[in-house]
Amino acid sequence: MPGLRGAFARPAGLCYTMRSLTRPGLQGAWRREPGGWCSGRHPIRKGIQHAMDATAAGVIRKPRVRDVPGIKELIDGAAGRGALLQRTALELYETVRDFYIYEDADGVAGCCALHVDMGDLAEIRSLVVRTDLRGRHIGRDLVQACLDEAGALGIVRIYALTRVAGFFAKMGFHEIDKHELPSKVFRDCVRCPHFPDCDEVAVVRDLEVAGGPSPAGIEKE
Repeated sequence: MPGLRGAFARPAGLCYTMRSLTRPGLQGAWRREPGGWCSGRHPIRKGIQHAMDATAAGVIRKPRVRDVPGIKELIDGAAGRGALLQRTALELYETVRDFYIYEDADGVAGCCALHVDMGDLAEIRSLVVRTDLRGRHIGRDLVQACLDEAGALGIVRIYALTRVAGFFAKMGFHEIDKHELPSKVFRDCVRCPHFPDCDEVAVVRDLEVAGGPSPAGIEKE
């Protein structure tokens, strides 16, 4: 596909972006395995090598349709704790191409979606990592996969509605007033059990995309 050549590896058509292989601090974080790029996700940083936990090794890849039940189980668990908006099986099948998943020996252990709202705006949503894998940077890798795809698509602004703004701040996002976002991004809010007393904050990150519009020029609808 024009513009995407070299951006994605294609083992069996399922992959993680190769761009992270050249990002500072990520050398050695990924190794190629059948079916995708494998992450022990303990890169060398500031001269300190983190020991790789073999039980944490897994693959970040685009999901197959057969992965939807595993994605739904993760999201259902997080929604039950009030951390995420519930998603129906039908929704997940319809939007399966939005997702990246982290898969280990026990199945789908993490997920994150890049949902395109407009030609220049997309949302990071449905970010979940299995509780026993927290703290191993898997959530960050999932978000980065979505950011890399957004850049390949030419999207200049990425946002998230979250209760963990600090996590996103570490990835270059900054907090904004929710009302600065187009009203259409709040169409799911009425389904939230916290509506209308929302305690989430909006965070955004502007991407540098060659030939793309300026983030400041994004129209509010």
